[in-house]
Amino acid sequence: MRVPLILAGSEPSRLGVALSAVATLVTILTPVVGVLTFVLIHTTTIPSIILAAYLCFLVTLLLALLIRQETRYHRESRYAASMIPVRKAFSSLADASWTLIEGDRSEETFLHYLGEALRFLAETFTLITDSSCRASVKMAMASEPGSGRDADVQVITLCRNEPVDNADNHRDLISNNTDFRQIFVETSLYFLCNDLPAQLNKGYQNSHWDEKLIQAGIYEYRSTIVLPIGKSRILNSQKGAPQREIIGFLCIDTQVTNAFSATYDIPIGQAFAQALHLALSRFRSKQLSSTQETRSADPS
Repeated sequence: MRVPLILAGSEPSRLGVALSAVATLVTILTPVVGVLTFVLIHTTTIPSIILAAYLCFLVTLLLALLIRQETRYHRESRYAASMIPVRKAFSSLADASWTLIEGDRSEETFLHYLGEALRFLAETFTLITDSSCRASVKMAMASEPGSGRDADVQVITLCRNEPVDNADNHRDLISNNTDFRQIFVETSLYFLCNDLPAQLNKGYQNSHWDEKLIQAGIYEYRSTIVLPIGKSRILNSQKGAPQREIIGFLCIDTQVTNAFSATYDIPIGQAFAQALHLALSRFRSKQLSSTQETRSADPS
């Protein structure tokens, strides 16, 4: 599965699109109206009522076209303003990586810079969608020994764009979440849904949505983008089948439906998720080394 590549300057201008639409409508409707008039009243003279109806229909179509184009370009114009927080997000993410290389190498400092990066990323999508968005990083890890769930991979929230009341280290199973499962198991490049509650009847699963919440209809988010955090290249397995190394997920969501666009929002998120891989992999390596050192110092 591949995401279509959007090249700069490949889309026609606003004026060109409007003129093309007008020319198409006039070309198609004019002969149709003329033929229908001749067939129905057997004259080449178009009565005023038919001409008025034709003009009203044409004006309605043109207005609908202009409204659609204005809505489209109004959204696309927001991407220009979003470039400022995007740059800040990547800058903060670079600071998070460097703090593990030549900084104090503390988990607290790393999470501080990562949180800043996510705040700027959430601001980016808030500007784009014109709705309040959230961003978080989930880290994948093996199930704890003896938990009875060793066959599945767990996901834990590492960092969010803002502190959450009563936040805990709740572990989610990939098999119990449609978005994680489609990416991790079914090898989708991303998960995007602009109306999650509507997908519940179609098999959508979310381990945080219980029956009580669903019946109440109180959802923290309704639209979401989930992207894998892993190497940009595909690994070759011993069996010859290509495999991806996924160490976490980047999640972006909002309470508004129909908020995200696959054409532009997915590439922005994918670029940030790929940049996250270096920082997150260094953080995981540091955590693993610290765990091994602790076990070596405490033989019991």
